[in-house]
Amino acid sequence: MITVAILTQSYPYPAGEQFLEEEIRHWARTPGVQVTLLPLAANGKPRILPANIHVDTSIADAATRLSRAMNLLSAIVSPVFWKEALQLRKTGKLSGYSIAKALYSVMWVLTIRHGLKRCLRRSGGFDLVYCYWNDTQAYAAALLKREGAVPRLISRLHGFDLYVEQRPHGYMPLKWQFLADFDQLYPISSQGRRYLRQTYRASLSTMHVARLGVALPPACAMQTDDGSLHIVSVAFCLPYKRIDRLVDALCVVSQKRPDLRISWTHIGDGPLFEELQAYARSRLTAGSVAWQFLGLLSNEAVRHYFATHAVDLFINSSEVEGVPVSIMEAMSFGVPVIAPDIGAVREIVSGECGVLMNNNPGPADIAGAILAIYPKLKHAEHKRAARRAIEQHYDARRNYEGFIGQLLRDSGNFAAAMQPLTAVDVRRSEQCSIHAVEHRGQPSSCSCEIPIHAFRYSISS
Repeated sequence: MITVAILTQSYPYPAGEQFLEEEIRHWARTPGVQVTLLPLAANGKPRILPANIHVDTSIADAATRLSRAMNLLSAIVSPVFWKEALQLRKTGKLSGYSIAKALYSVMWVLTIRHGLKRCLRRSGGFDLVYCYWNDTQAYAAALLKREGAVPRLISRLHGFDLYVEQRPHGYMPLKWQFLADFDQLYPISSQGRRYLRQTYRASLSTMHVARLGVALPPACAMQTDDGSLHIVSVAFCLPYKRIDRLVDALCVVSQKRPDLRISWTHIGDGPLFEELQAYARSRLTAGSVAWQFLGLLSNEAVRHYFATHAVDLFINSSEVEGVPVSIMEAMSFGVPVIAPDIGAVREIVSGECGVLMNNNPGPADIAGAILAIYPKLKHAEHKRAARRAIEQHYDARRNYEGFIGQLLRDSGNFAAAMQPLTAVDVRRSEQCSIHAVEHRGQPSSCSCEIPIHAFRYSISS
Protein backbone atom coordinates (compact mmCIF):
# COMPACT_ATOMS: atom_id res chain seq x y z
CA MET A 1 0.00 0.00 0.00
CA ILE A 2 1.37 3.40 -1.04
CA THR A 3 0.34 6.30 1.18
CA VAL A 4 -0.09 9.68 -0.51
CA ALA A 5 -0.75 13.09 1.06
CA ILE A 6 -2.23 15.74 -1.26
CA LEU A 7 -1.81 19.30 0.02
CA THR A 8 -4.57 21.64 -1.19
CA GLN A 9 -5.62 25.22 -0.60
CA SER A 10 -9.07 24.29 0.71
CA TYR A 11 -10.35 21.23 -1.18
CA PRO A 12 -12.63 19.46 -0.26
CA TYR A 13 -13.88 22.54 1.59
CA PRO A 14 -15.29 25.55 -0.31
CA ALA A 15 -14.32 27.08 -2.57
CA GLY A 16 -12.20 26.70 -5.71
CA GLU A 17 -9.88 23.92 -6.93
CA GLN A 18 -12.66 22.46 -9.05
CA PHE A 19 -10.02 20.88 -11.30
CA LEU A 20 -9.12 18.53 -8.44
CA GLU A 21 -12.55 16.90 -8.39
CA GLU A 22 -12.00 14.89 -11.56
CA GLU A 23 -8.44 13.96 -10.59
CA ILE A 24 -9.56 12.76 -7.16
CA ARG A 25 -12.02 10.37 -8.80
CA HIS A 26 -9.09 8.75 -10.60
CA TRP A 27 -7.05 8.53 -7.40
CA ALA A 28 -10.05 6.83 -5.77
CA ARG A 29 -10.14 4.22 -8.54
CA THR A 30 -6.44 3.39 -8.22
CA PRO A 31 -5.87 0.18 -6.22
CA GLY A 32 -3.16 -0.15 -3.62
CA VAL A 33 -3.10 3.58 -2.79
CA GLN A 34 -4.30 5.37 0.34
CA VAL A 35 -4.89 9.08 -0.25
CA THR A 36 -5.22 11.74 2.44
CA LEU A 37 -6.17 15.34 1.62
CA LEU A 38 -4.59 18.07 3.77
CA PRO A 39 -6.31 21.44 3.14
CA LEU A 40 -4.88 24.73 4.35
CA ALA A 41 -8.39 26.09 5.00
CA ALA A 42 -11.25 23.94 6.31
CA ASN A 43 -14.23 26.27 6.57
CA GLY A 44 -17.84 25.56 5.69
CA LYS A 45 -19.49 22.39 4.50
CA PRO A 46 -17.06 20.08 2.68
CA ARG A 47 -17.77 18.72 -0.75
CA ILE A 48 -18.53 15.05 -1.19
CA LEU A 49 -15.63 12.67 -1.74
CA PRO A 50 -15.21 9.07 -2.88
CA ALA A 51 -15.39 6.71 0.10
CA ASN A 52 -11.69 5.78 0.08
CA ILE A 53 -10.35 9.36 0.10
CA HIS A 54 -9.53 10.63 3.60
CA VAL A 55 -9.19 14.14 4.99
CA ASP A 56 -6.88 15.42 7.73
CA THR A 57 -7.33 19.00 8.97
CA SER A 58 -4.06 19.24 10.93
CA ILE A 59 -2.69 22.06 8.77
CA ALA A 60 -5.93 24.06 8.95
CA ASP A 61 -6.13 23.47 12.70
CA ALA A 62 -2.60 24.83 13.15
CA ALA A 63 -3.41 28.12 11.44
CA THR A 64 -4.92 29.86 14.47
CA ARG A 65 -4.44 33.56 15.11
CA LEU A 66 -2.21 32.83 18.08
CA SER A 67 0.02 30.42 16.17
CA ARG A 68 0.30 32.83 13.25
CA ALA A 69 1.27 35.65 15.61
CA MET A 70 3.93 33.47 17.22
CA ASN A 71 5.24 32.32 13.86
CA LEU A 72 5.39 35.91 12.66
CA LEU A 73 7.86 36.58 15.47
CA SER A 74 9.74 33.41 14.55
CA ALA A 75 9.82 34.51 10.92
CA ILE A 76 11.73 37.66 11.83
CA VAL A 77 14.70 35.56 12.96
CA SER A 78 14.22 32.75 10.44
CA PRO A 79 17.17 32.00 8.11
CA VAL A 80 14.61 31.63 5.30
CA PHE A 81 13.49 35.24 5.75
CA TRP A 82 16.98 36.69 5.97
CA LYS A 83 18.12 34.72 2.95
CA GLU A 84 15.14 36.14 1.06
CA ALA A 85 15.91 39.69 2.23
CA LEU A 86 19.53 39.41 1.05
CA GLN A 87 18.35 38.11 -2.33
CA LEU A 88 15.92 41.01 -2.66
CA ARG A 89 18.74 43.46 -1.96
CA LYS A 90 21.06 41.70 -4.39
CA THR A 91 18.48 41.80 -7.21
CA GLY A 92 17.41 45.38 -6.55
CA LYS A 93 13.87 44.40 -5.54
CA LEU A 94 14.12 45.38 -1.90
CA SER A 95 11.13 47.51 -0.90
CA GLY A 96 8.66 47.89 1.91
CA TYR A 97 6.20 45.74 0.01
CA SER A 98 8.63 42.93 -0.80
CA ILE A 99 9.98 42.75 2.78
CA ALA A 100 6.45 42.66 4.22
CA LYS A 101 5.38 40.03 1.68
CA ALA A 102 8.46 37.91 2.40
CA LEU A 103 7.85 38.07 6.14
CA TYR A 104 4.17 37.20 5.67
CA SER A 105 5.07 34.24 3.44
CA VAL A 106 7.66 32.88 5.88
CA MET A 107 5.09 33.17 8.67
CA TRP A 108 2.72 30.95 6.69
CA VAL A 109 5.48 28.48 5.83
CA LEU A 110 6.35 28.05 9.51
CA THR A 111 2.67 27.76 10.49
CA ILE A 112 1.97 25.13 7.86
CA ARG A 113 5.16 23.27 8.71
CA HIS A 114 3.95 22.92 12.30
CA GLY A 115 0.59 21.46 11.25
CA LEU A 116 2.08 19.13 8.65
CA LYS A 117 4.72 17.89 11.09
CA ARG A 118 1.97 17.07 13.59
CA CYS A 119 0.11 15.12 10.91
CA LEU A 120 3.25 13.20 9.90
CA ARG A 121 4.03 12.33 13.49
CA ARG A 122 0.53 11.04 14.16
CA SER A 123 0.03 9.17 10.87
CA GLY A 124 3.50 7.64 10.71
CA GLY A 125 4.30 9.60 7.55
CA PHE A 126 3.52 9.22 3.85
CA ASP A 127 5.39 7.60 0.98
CA LEU A 128 4.63 10.60 -1.23
CA VAL A 129 3.68 14.20 -0.48
CA TYR A 130 1.99 15.82 -3.49
CA CYS A 131 1.52 19.60 -3.41
CA TYR A 132 -1.26 20.72 -5.70
CA TRP A 133 0.10 24.27 -5.63
CA ASN A 134 3.74 25.33 -5.52
CA ASP A 135 3.30 27.93 -2.82
CA THR A 136 3.66 28.19 0.98
CA GLN A 137 2.34 24.67 1.65
CA ALA A 138 4.84 23.23 -0.77
CA TYR A 139 7.69 25.21 0.83
CA ALA A 140 6.67 23.96 4.29
CA ALA A 141 6.82 20.39 2.99
CA ALA A 142 10.23 21.15 1.49
CA LEU A 143 11.52 22.24 4.91
CA LEU A 144 10.34 18.92 6.38
CA LYS A 145 11.99 17.05 3.51
CA ARG A 146 15.26 18.68 4.49
CA GLU A 147 14.69 17.32 8.00
CA GLY A 148 14.08 13.82 6.64
CA ALA A 149 10.37 13.74 7.53
CA VAL A 150 9.19 13.63 3.89
CA PRO A 151 10.75 10.88 1.76
CA ARG A 152 9.41 11.99 -1.62
CA LEU A 153 8.03 15.41 -2.59
CA ILE A 154 6.40 16.53 -5.87
CA SER A 155 4.38 19.56 -6.92
CA ARG A 156 2.18 20.82 -9.72
CA LEU A 157 2.57 24.40 -10.99
CA HIS A 158 -0.37 26.26 -12.54
CA GLY A 159 -0.52 30.04 -12.98
CA PHE A 160 -0.28 32.32 -9.96
CA ASP A 161 2.20 29.89 -8.37
CA LEU A 162 4.44 29.98 -11.44
CA TYR A 163 4.29 33.26 -13.36
CA VAL A 164 6.04 36.20 -11.69
CA GLU A 165 4.08 38.58 -13.93
CA GLN A 166 0.82 37.46 -12.34
CA ARG A 167 1.98 38.52 -8.87
CA PRO A 168 1.60 42.05 -7.43
CA HIS A 169 4.73 44.11 -8.06
CA GLY A 170 6.20 41.17 -9.98
CA TYR A 171 7.43 39.49 -6.80
CA MET A 172 7.21 35.73 -6.22
CA PRO A 173 8.30 35.10 -2.60
CA LEU A 174 10.61 32.22 -1.63
CA LYS A 175 10.25 29.99 -4.69
CA TRP A 176 13.90 30.18 -5.71
CA GLN A 177 14.89 28.88 -2.25
CA PHE A 178 12.91 25.64 -2.48
CA LEU A 179 12.58 24.42 -6.08
CA ALA A 180 15.66 22.21 -5.75
CA ASP A 181 14.04 20.33 -2.84
CA PHE A 182 11.34 18.76 -5.04
CA ASP A 183 11.95 15.35 -6.52
CA GLN A 184 9.72 16.21 -9.47
CA LEU A 185 7.95 19.36 -10.70
CA TYR A 186 4.84 19.09 -12.87
CA PRO A 187 3.85 22.29 -14.71
CA ILE A 188 0.44 21.88 -16.35
CA SER A 189 1.60 23.14 -19.76
CA SER A 190 4.58 23.06 -22.10
CA GLN A 191 4.79 26.82 -21.85
CA GLY A 192 4.91 26.49 -18.07
CA ARG A 193 7.81 24.07 -18.36
CA ARG A 194 9.76 26.49 -20.55
CA TYR A 195 9.00 29.33 -18.15
CA LEU A 196 10.10 27.26 -15.17
CA ARG A 197 13.42 26.59 -16.84
CA GLN A 198 14.04 30.11 -18.14
CA THR A 199 12.92 32.02 -15.05
CA TYR A 200 13.99 29.76 -12.18
CA ARG A 201 16.67 27.63 -13.84
CA ALA A 202 14.92 24.48 -12.64
CA SER A 203 16.62 21.22 -13.58
CA LEU A 204 15.33 19.75 -16.83
CA SER A 205 15.47 16.25 -15.34
CA THR A 206 12.94 17.14 -12.65
CA MET A 207 10.37 18.87 -14.89
CA HIS A 208 7.55 17.00 -16.62
CA VAL A 209 4.40 18.42 -18.19
CA ALA A 210 1.28 16.99 -16.53
CA ARG A 211 -1.82 18.47 -18.13
CA LEU A 212 -5.15 18.71 -16.38
CA GLY A 213 -8.23 17.28 -18.04
CA VAL A 214 -12.00 16.96 -18.16
CA ALA A 215 -14.34 14.03 -18.67
CA LEU A 216 -15.48 13.83 -22.28
CA PRO A 217 -19.27 14.18 -22.68
CA PRO A 218 -21.10 11.84 -25.09
CA ALA A 219 -22.21 14.66 -27.42
CA CYS A 220 -21.60 18.32 -28.26
CA ALA A 221 -23.80 21.19 -27.13
CA MET A 222 -26.69 22.26 -29.36
CA GLN A 223 -26.60 25.43 -31.46
CA THR A 224 -29.03 28.32 -31.60
CA ASP A 225 -31.01 29.16 -34.74
CA ASP A 226 -29.62 31.44 -37.43
CA GLY A 227 -29.67 35.05 -36.34
CA SER A 228 -29.16 34.12 -32.68
CA LEU A 229 -26.03 34.09 -30.52
CA HIS A 230 -25.83 32.57 -27.04
CA ILE A 231 -22.63 33.31 -25.12
CA VAL A 232 -21.60 31.62 -21.86
CA SER A 233 -18.90 32.69 -19.40
CA VAL A 234 -17.77 30.87 -16.26
CA ALA A 235 -15.72 32.79 -13.70
CA PHE A 236 -15.54 33.85 -10.09
CA CYS A 237 -16.77 37.45 -9.77
CA LEU A 238 -13.49 39.17 -8.92
CA PRO A 239 -11.81 42.25 -10.43
CA TYR A 240 -9.06 40.30 -12.23
CA LYS A 241 -11.66 38.27 -14.12
CA ARG A 242 -12.62 41.50 -15.96
CA ILE A 243 -16.25 40.53 -16.45
CA ASP A 244 -17.15 44.22 -16.76
CA ARG A 245 -15.18 44.31 -20.02
CA LEU A 246 -17.33 41.50 -21.37
CA VAL A 247 -20.45 43.51 -20.48
CA ASP A 248 -19.07 46.53 -22.36
CA ALA A 249 -18.14 44.31 -25.33
CA LEU A 250 -21.66 42.92 -25.56
CA CYS A 251 -22.98 46.46 -25.57
CA VAL A 252 -20.74 47.25 -28.56
CA VAL A 253 -21.76 44.10 -30.43
CA SER A 254 -25.46 44.81 -29.93
CA GLN A 255 -24.97 48.30 -31.37
CA LYS A 256 -23.02 47.08 -34.40
CA ARG A 257 -25.30 44.12 -35.07
CA PRO A 258 -28.80 45.14 -33.96
CA ASP A 259 -30.17 42.30 -36.11
CA LEU A 260 -28.60 39.66 -33.84
CA ARG A 261 -30.64 38.11 -31.03
CA ILE A 262 -27.91 38.03 -28.38
CA SER A 263 -28.15 36.24 -25.04
CA TRP A 264 -25.48 35.89 -22.35
CA THR A 265 -25.31 33.50 -19.40
CA HIS A 266 -22.73 33.92 -16.65
CA ILE A 267 -22.00 31.10 -14.19
CA GLY A 268 -20.17 31.85 -10.95
CA ASP A 269 -20.54 34.04 -7.88
CA GLY A 270 -18.18 36.06 -5.71
CA PRO A 271 -17.72 39.47 -4.08
CA LEU A 272 -18.71 41.40 -7.23
CA PHE A 273 -21.77 39.29 -8.02
CA GLU A 274 -24.37 41.95 -7.22
CA GLU A 275 -22.26 44.82 -8.54
CA LEU A 276 -21.74 43.13 -11.92
CA GLN A 277 -25.45 42.43 -12.27
CA ALA A 278 -26.18 46.09 -11.61
CA TYR A 279 -23.56 47.07 -14.19
CA ALA A 280 -25.06 44.70 -16.77
CA ARG A 281 -28.49 46.16 -16.04
CA SER A 282 -27.23 49.67 -16.70
CA ARG A 283 -25.28 48.83 -19.87
CA LEU A 284 -27.35 46.14 -21.56
CA THR A 285 -30.65 47.88 -22.17
CA ALA A 286 -33.88 45.95 -22.59
CA GLY A 287 -34.11 44.36 -26.01
CA SER A 288 -30.38 44.61 -26.82
CA VAL A 289 -28.97 41.63 -24.93
CA ALA A 290 -30.84 39.10 -22.81
CA TRP A 291 -28.64 38.15 -19.88
CA GLN A 292 -28.69 36.10 -16.68
CA PHE A 293 -26.34 35.38 -13.79
CA LEU A 294 -26.86 31.82 -12.55
CA GLY A 295 -24.50 32.08 -9.59
CA LEU A 296 -22.55 29.14 -8.20
CA LEU A 297 -23.44 25.78 -9.76
CA SER A 298 -22.24 22.29 -9.00
CA ASN A 299 -19.78 20.73 -11.42
CA GLU A 300 -22.46 18.37 -12.67
CA ALA A 301 -24.91 21.26 -13.05
CA VAL A 302 -22.45 23.16 -15.25
CA ARG A 303 -21.95 20.12 -17.45
CA HIS A 304 -25.70 19.53 -17.53
CA TYR A 305 -26.22 23.13 -18.66
CA PHE A 306 -23.91 22.64 -21.66
CA ALA A 307 -25.58 19.31 -22.43
CA THR A 308 -29.14 20.65 -22.37
CA HIS A 309 -28.84 24.22 -23.73
CA ALA A 310 -27.87 25.67 -27.08
CA VAL A 311 -24.48 27.36 -26.57
CA ASP A 312 -22.65 29.03 -29.45
CA LEU A 313 -19.63 30.65 -27.82
CA PHE A 314 -17.62 30.69 -24.58
CA ILE A 315 -15.68 33.81 -23.52
CA ASN A 316 -12.88 34.21 -20.97
CA SER A 317 -11.74 37.79 -20.28
CA SER A 318 -9.43 37.20 -17.28
CA GLU A 319 -6.02 38.81 -16.77
CA VAL A 320 -4.61 35.85 -14.76
CA GLU A 321 -4.78 32.20 -15.84
CA GLY A 322 -2.78 29.02 -16.22
CA VAL A 323 -4.78 26.69 -18.46
CA PRO A 324 -8.44 27.32 -17.48
CA VAL A 325 -10.46 24.20 -16.82
CA SER A 326 -13.60 26.20 -17.63
CA ILE A 327 -12.30 26.51 -21.21
CA MET A 328 -11.64 22.76 -21.33
CA GLU A 329 -15.19 22.05 -20.19
CA ALA A 330 -16.71 24.31 -22.85
CA MET A 331 -14.55 22.93 -25.66
CA SER A 332 -15.30 19.34 -24.62
CA PHE A 333 -18.90 20.15 -25.60
CA GLY A 334 -17.72 21.50 -28.94
CA VAL A 335 -18.12 25.17 -27.98
CA PRO A 336 -15.58 27.54 -29.60
CA VAL A 337 -13.73 29.91 -27.25
CA ILE A 338 -12.57 33.52 -27.18
CA ALA A 339 -9.79 34.12 -24.63
CA PRO A 340 -6.75 36.36 -23.96
CA ASP A 341 -3.21 35.23 -24.67
CA ILE A 342 -2.14 34.79 -21.03
CA GLY A 343 -0.53 31.92 -19.13
CA ALA A 344 -0.65 28.89 -21.40
CA VAL A 345 -4.07 29.63 -22.94
CA ARG A 346 -2.53 29.52 -26.43
CA GLU A 347 -1.91 25.79 -25.95
CA ILE A 348 -5.65 25.15 -25.94
CA VAL A 349 -7.21 28.05 -27.91
CA SER A 350 -6.32 28.63 -31.56
CA GLY A 351 -7.86 29.97 -34.75
CA GLU A 352 -9.20 26.51 -35.52
CA CYS A 353 -11.47 26.46 -32.49
CA GLY A 354 -11.85 30.10 -31.45
CA VAL A 355 -10.05 33.43 -31.18
CA LEU A 356 -6.88 34.09 -29.18
CA MET A 357 -6.85 37.81 -28.29
CA ASN A 358 -3.95 39.90 -27.02
CA ASN A 359 -2.98 39.59 -23.36
CA ASN A 360 -4.93 42.68 -22.27
CA PRO A 361 -8.05 42.90 -24.42
CA GLY A 362 -10.38 45.85 -23.99
CA PRO A 363 -14.10 45.85 -24.76
CA ALA A 364 -13.41 46.77 -28.39
CA ASP A 365 -11.04 43.79 -28.76
CA ILE A 366 -13.58 41.38 -27.27
CA ALA A 367 -16.36 42.80 -29.42
CA GLY A 368 -14.18 42.52 -32.52
CA ALA A 369 -13.42 38.88 -31.72
CA ILE A 370 -17.14 38.11 -31.30
CA LEU A 371 -18.03 39.75 -34.62
CA ALA A 372 -15.13 38.01 -36.40
CA ILE A 373 -15.99 34.52 -35.23
CA TYR A 374 -19.78 34.76 -35.48
CA PRO A 375 -20.00 33.76 -39.19
CA LYS A 376 -18.06 30.56 -38.40
CA LEU A 377 -20.06 29.47 -35.35
CA LYS A 378 -22.76 27.68 -37.33
CA HIS A 379 -20.19 25.52 -39.13
CA ALA A 380 -19.91 22.00 -37.71
CA GLU A 381 -16.15 21.84 -38.36
CA HIS A 382 -15.52 24.65 -35.86
CA LYS A 383 -17.31 22.67 -33.16
CA ARG A 384 -15.49 19.46 -34.09
CA ALA A 385 -12.13 21.26 -33.87
CA ALA A 386 -12.91 22.46 -30.33
CA ARG A 387 -13.91 18.97 -29.23
CA ARG A 388 -10.92 17.39 -30.98
CA ALA A 389 -8.46 19.64 -29.11
CA ILE A 390 -9.76 18.29 -25.80
CA GLU A 391 -9.80 14.69 -26.98
CA GLN A 392 -6.16 14.94 -28.04
CA HIS A 393 -4.66 16.81 -25.10
CA TYR A 394 -7.07 17.21 -22.17
CA ASP A 395 -8.87 13.88 -21.80
CA ALA A 396 -9.13 13.43 -18.02
CA ARG A 397 -8.93 9.65 -18.11
CA ARG A 398 -5.74 9.53 -20.16
CA ASN A 399 -4.05 12.47 -18.41
CA TYR A 400 -4.82 11.54 -14.81
CA GLU A 401 -4.26 7.81 -15.17
CA GLY A 402 -0.92 8.55 -16.82
CA PHE A 403 0.03 11.07 -14.14
CA ILE A 404 -0.91 8.79 -11.24
CA GLY A 405 0.80 5.82 -12.84
CA GLN A 406 4.01 7.83 -13.28
CA LEU A 407 3.97 8.92 -9.63
CA LEU A 408 3.54 5.32 -8.50
CA ARG A 409 6.34 4.10 -10.76
CA ASP A 410 8.62 6.82 -9.43
CA SER A 411 7.70 5.78 -5.89
CA GLY A 412 9.20 2.37 -6.60
CA ASN A 413 6.13 0.38 -5.60
CA PHE A 414 4.19 0.44 -8.84
CA ALA A 415 3.95 -3.31 -9.33
CA ALA A 416 2.79 -3.89 -5.77
CA ALA A 417 0.24 -1.11 -5.93
CA MET A 418 -1.26 -1.84 -9.32
CA GLN A 419 -3.11 -5.02 -8.45
CA PRO A 420 -6.26 -5.54 -10.54
CA LEU A 421 -9.42 -3.89 -9.25
CA THR A 422 -12.17 -6.23 -8.22
CA ALA A 423 -15.79 -5.57 -9.16
CA VAL A 424 -16.46 -4.75 -5.52
CA ASP A 425 -13.63 -2.14 -5.56
CA VAL A 426 -15.08 -0.44 -8.64
CA ARG A 427 -18.62 -0.34 -7.26
CA ARG A 428 -17.39 0.97 -3.93
CA SER A 429 -15.35 3.76 -5.57
CA GLU A 430 -17.96 4.84 -8.13
CA GLN A 431 -21.21 4.35 -6.24
CA CYS A 432 -20.28 5.35 -2.70
CA SER A 433 -19.11 8.60 -1.23
CA ILE A 434 -18.50 10.31 2.04
CA HIS A 435 -18.89 13.66 3.66
CA ALA A 436 -15.46 14.88 4.73
CA VAL A 437 -16.16 15.66 8.37
CA GLU A 438 -13.76 18.00 10.09
CA HIS A 439 -12.46 16.45 13.29
CA ARG A 440 -10.16 18.77 15.16
CA GLY A 441 -6.61 17.47 15.33
CA GLN A 442 -7.52 14.09 13.83
CA PRO A 443 -8.19 12.62 10.38
CA SER A 444 -11.80 12.98 9.30
CA SER A 445 -14.18 10.13 9.99
CA CYS A 446 -16.12 8.65 7.07
CA SER A 447 -19.42 6.95 6.41
CA CYS A 448 -20.66 5.60 3.09
CA GLU A 449 -24.01 7.22 2.38
CA ILE A 450 -24.39 9.57 -0.60
CA PRO A 451 -24.05 9.23 -4.45
CA ILE A 452 -20.69 10.37 -5.76
CA HIS A 453 -21.68 12.96 -8.35
CA ALA A 454 -22.72 15.81 -6.04
CA PHE A 455 -19.51 17.81 -6.31
CA ARG A 456 -19.65 21.60 -5.96
CA TYR A 457 -18.26 23.71 -8.79
CA SER A 458 -16.71 26.82 -7.31
CA ILE A 459 -15.32 28.80 -10.17
CA SER A 460 -11.85 30.25 -10.08
CA SER A 461 -10.94 29.91 -13.72
